[in-house]
Amino acid sequence: MLFHVVDSTMFVVVCFTETNEVDVVPNTWVEDNRSKCVCWWPPYKTTQRVNSAKLLAEAPTEKWSSLAVKIMYEKPGEII
Repeated sequence: MLFHVVDSTMFVVVCFTETNEVDVVPNTWVEDNRSKCVCWWPPYKTTQRVNSAKLLAEAPTEKWSSLAVKIMYEKPGEII
């Protein structure tokens, strides 16, 4: 399967503070309000579906979970 990533999409490497896991997510999933940084995470059950949401930079909805993160790295227009 071939995916096209829009050049303006920025991907961010985040570390989930509760589990210490690292992942790459679209910057639109991350909110950094100085006192707390969170990543909105989709409720999808399969890794394939979550990865598809990442590549398409799906917009978070009220059904998504809010998880505390630290931003580790940002790079515009690339999948890291």
